[in-house]
Amino acid sequence: MALGADSLTFPPTYLNATSSQVLQISNSGPDTLFIHQVVSNMAQFTVMPGNLTIPPMSQGTLQIHFTPDTTQTYSGTLLIFSSDVMSLVDTLKVTGTGVYAPDISYPDSIPVYAMVTDSVVRTLHLENNGLGELQFTVQVSGQVHRGSGGADNFGHIWIDSDEPSGPSFNWIDISTTGTQLNLTGNNAISSSQAIGFDFPFYGNTYAQLQICTNGWASFTSYSVSYNNFSLPNVLAPRNLLAPLWDDLLFTSDSHVYVENQSNRFVVMYQNVYTVTGGGPYTFEIVLYDNGNIVFQYLNLDSLEHSYTVGIQNQDAQDGLTIAYNQPYLHDSLAVLISKHSWLTVEPLSGVIPAQSSLDLTLTIKTHNFPVGEFFASVQIESNDPDEPVVYVPVHLTVGTTALEDAPENQITTLQLRQNYPNPFNPTTTITYALPSRQEVEISVYNLLGQKVTTLYRGIQSAGVHKLKWDGKNLQGVPVSSGIYIYKLKTRKHTLVRKMIFLK
Repeated sequence: MALGADSLTFPPTYLNATSSQVLQISNSGPDTLFIHQVVSNMAQFTVMPGNLTIPPMSQGTLQIHFTPDTTQTYSGTLLIFSSDVMSLVDTLKVTGTGVYAPDISYPDSIPVYAMVTDSVVRTLHLENNGLGELQFTVQVSGQVHRGSGGADNFGHIWIDSDEPSGPSFNWIDISTTGTQLNLTGNNAISSSQAIGFDFPFYGNTYAQLQICTNGWASFTSYSVSYNNFSLPNVLAPRNLLAPLWDDLLFTSDSHVYVENQSNRFVVMYQNVYTVTGGGPYTFEIVLYDNGNIVFQYLNLDSLEHSYTVGIQNQDAQDGLTIAYNQPYLHDSLAVLISKHSWLTVEPLSGVIPAQSSLDLTLTIKTHNFPVGEFFASVQIESNDPDEPVVYVPVHLTVGTTALEDAPENQITTLQLRQNYPNPFNPTTTITYALPSRQEVEISVYNLLGQKVTTLYRGIQSAGVHKLKWDGKNLQGVPVSSGIYIYKLKTRKHTLVRKMIFLK
């Protein structure tokens, strides 16, 4: 009998958790080798199975398990009893160290209200309630629900109007205002149609679009492909937008209209059919200049589930399949495809000591966004043994009004806005929002951490509040030019921002 190792060292293992290693045993003799028993001198090291039969010229394995119950280094011995007459008992040294485990704590979700062009900063508060060091990495991703999904490699995610945080169905009828394209029959495609702006798609921008009768459009392809595929796929048209890709037929009442509406471009299919008799279908593609894509479905009579819904890039190596040959689409449905670049997070990795916390900074930037709801998630991977991967949904509501006019139910978290104007002289306004009645303090500090002045201390009601600072300290003396910190503090949370005073 030959052991695959003289000793085994286990990686640091959390208390009451188990780590395992494989011990390989070789039988190079002409007879069957029997492992009768394995005895451990420490309860923290166990072996499975307790006995083993290895045919001649073969190998077998034992699983060695380590389960520490205190934070110390364990050094044990395993005695392996076998039928090997040359060595009836073999010894294996085993070593392992028990360590305290971290325990991650995080918010259930982060709601955000922003205007169509805005920049908002939020805090994601992470806590380590365990006794061990928490090591984590962070990225922005799509959180998958039944009516949502992604991301693809480029970062696109999708969500539909059936989801509580999804877009609203808002049909855009351009049948009387748009330009009708000369498309008839089966397997036809339009000439290039001017979008009216440069549309960003998978890292490139496009100013024109071709529309196919088979329920798809492309920025570059003049194919008339009617055999639909799951995406991405090299057999599918490149740079593809597929709201309802099927073998469709245009009859006398079928039409396609296009129209540029400032920051959006609309392609409307009206009363199209499948070659097998399904329909009529009325649906549309809406492209926004910020890169968002919306597919909308007004009427889908006698819908046949033989279609593809999704997008793919130019080299057919990246894309999203929302639906492929399955029941999914229905009347009055909207599907939003967006790139979650509106949300960034920092730092992207870090370490939180035991019984400590750390705030991640979320930056939300909207640029000519359509009014509606958007979502993404902050994905956090850590060495927490119970929750190695967690998701914190970020629900963005885009409105046309400022924060102070936001619906009351949108103020569900403590918020501190950037002061305005900034830089300033002689005064600036600080805006903040409270989700509930509570005690607050708003103070200004210099970069040395010294308090310059307190703007407010006391109990305030839920809602949006504003304070002005005139650039003076507690003694009423104007401060010098420079960077100052203003802090919103409650019993449980603290939010901080910077501002610049110029004379």
